[in-house]
Amino acid sequence: MPNSISVCMIVKNEGLLIGNSLGSVREIADEIVIVDTGSTDRTCEIAEALGARILQYPWDGSDGRARNLYLRAARGDWILVLDGDEAIARRDLAKIKSLVRKRSFIGYRLTVRNYTDDYDLMWDWHPNDRAYSREEKLSSCPGWIRTQPLRLFRNFPDVEYVESTSVHTSPIASLRRYAGHIERQHDVVIHHFQYLKGGGGFLSGKQRLRLEGEISHVKRFPQEPYPYLNVAKTLFAERRDAEAISYLSKAVKLDPSFHDAYQLWGMIELGNGNLRSAKRYLKRAIRIKPESADAWALLGMVLVEDGNSKKGISALRNAIQLHPNHLLAHNSLGVLYEDLGMYDEARQEYLTALKLHPRFRPAKANFARLTRAHARTTRLSRARKQR
Repeated sequence: MPNSISVCMIVKNEGLLIGNSLGSVREIADEIVIVDTGSTDRTCEIAEALGARILQYPWDGSDGRARNLYLRAARGDWILVLDGDEAIARRDLAKIKSLVRKRSFIGYRLTVRNYTDDYDLMWDWHPNDRAYSREEKLSSCPGWIRTQPLRLFRNFPDVEYVESTSVHTSPIASLRRYAGHIERQHDVVIHHFQYLKGGGGFLSGKQRLRLEGEISHVKRFPQEPYPYLNVAKTLFAERRDAEAISYLSKAVKLDPSFHDAYQLWGMIELGNGNLRSAKRYLKRAIRIKPESADAWALLGMVLVEDGNSKKGISALRNAIQLHPNHLLAHNSLGVLYEDLGMYDEARQEYLTALKLHPRFRPAKANFARLTRAHARTTRLSRARKQR
């Protein structure tokens, strides 16, 4: 069958969501190939019931080797890569069938909506826009972070995932040997339900397993800075700040102009109340990348904590100008306005944050406190007038 599609994935203990994932693409899947890395729940049972072919692979820390196993087994003309906690809306399936019929293209970077209820994340966050109301409702989250990985590509005979200095392996290097285009595709969306905090914190078992792979990656590429940053991010998410800083220190020694490392280091120092260190690292991050909204927002928060209101307002406004949906910048600016007695401006910043994220706890608490204080002041003022 021309332009056939093999849906491929790596899984481990995805029993809660894999049925939804596979069910969402069965209509266009000519085959489903799954590499299981040691599930102890009903993942394999559910997948087999939905027609998947299961390949067992004891996890050895190499994402690339595991993914190359499904590439060797897949028989379709195209590979569509999903994770066990992802799904595609039915309305986008016809678009995928249309994409694989385009002869001049060899791959597509599909848009992934990583739904999250974690307001501490400071990446490119977007509020739900009701474009995919079913998936947004299923996520129970107010917004998402966008990524665009290569998820749909031709199954050439020697295509393979190649390890690089990034922990995220990719088949792009092997695809480049062939004529054809790789396009960023915005009309097809993969919905990713992984980033839910739940009761156990940000990291799931899959992320903890991934940490082992990231540390292994550092050992294989000890002279490259990115693997150290990836480990530091995961350690920071697990609140292991001292260990994270040790990896960041190694990263910036390898690359003194490594913006992302300085920004994360500044965030960690701010969280621990080390304002002087936080300011130093964040200013360095901004010198390297002045268009970073996150770095400006963090610097604004540091300046506010340090009592420098004027510069704090300027930094926070820079962040909002660069990224109008920046929750932490809006909330921090509200706090600063409130401290300066600019209550109407503070109220507006809190309301803006809550419009973007109705469950954003800091803005919710600040707005409620400000409203109570205003009501109390109004009552006292009326009582004085009545005397």
